[in-house]
Amino acid sequence: IKAVVDYVTRNEPGVTLAMLGNSMGGALSICYAARDERVRAVVAQSPYASMRHSLSQGVRYFTGLPAFPFVPLMRFFSLPYVDLDAAEISPIAMLARLQDTPVLIMMGGADEVVNPQGAQQLYEAGGESARLWYEPALEHVNFHIDMAPEFERRVVEYLTTALRDTLSN
Repeated sequence: IKAVVDYVTRNEPGVTLAMLGNSMGGALSICYAARDERVRAVVAQSPYASMRHSLSQGVRYFTGLPAFPFVPLMRFFSLPYVDLDAAEISPIAMLARLQDTPVLIMMGGADEVVNPQGAQQLYEAGGESARLWYEPALEHVNFHIDMAPEFERRVVEYLTTALRDTLSN
């Protein structure tokens, strides 16, 4: 993400950046924006609240296996291959650092990949700059599929307002 942000800001001086991510991309957009003030707004569709929580639900959804003992085993065996503990990837913790950055969280209540309850936790952690669009009947990352016109209208409207307000501050 940093390479893309560096490239865009180098080649388009003065550009205003926002990020839109789906699922893990939404979670990573939140995490990255907390580390780079050049990102002025985030739209996150079906993001997880923390990697630890996401792993538990994901193991059950994708494999049919119970979270325990498989999630702790996955974490243990991945540590020699990656330079971080997946449990430390926590969008909910990063939102505390984004109190002045507009973040739109979109979550479907029928999501079986990411626990929908995490959206409320993310929204609360985001403070006054966070917004939540919750649709009880939608599945994982289905806003742009099942509600395409509404998705486009709301995201464009949100980013237009968020970026205008951000630039005026």
